[in-house]
Amino acid sequence: MYILIFYAGALATGTAARWNTVLAGLYTASRPASTVGVGLHFAAGGVILVLGFTQLLGSIRERAPAVHR
Repeated sequence: MYILIFYAGALATGTAARWNTVLAGLYTASRPASTVGVGLHFAAGGVILVLGFTQLLGSIRERAPAVHR
């Protein structure tokens, strides 16, 4: 969740340059396409983490076993 909060928060507040404090050179203002690509990559990873966790919930496995498999 830290990844989503930190990176999405920096985008929401217009301080995407903060990305470089964690991973040097990750954000470059002159290359917006790479920033969007990295942002989408992080967002997709967050969604996968959440969906992966939901597979472990017994109530979901019992109600929708086809989705779990």
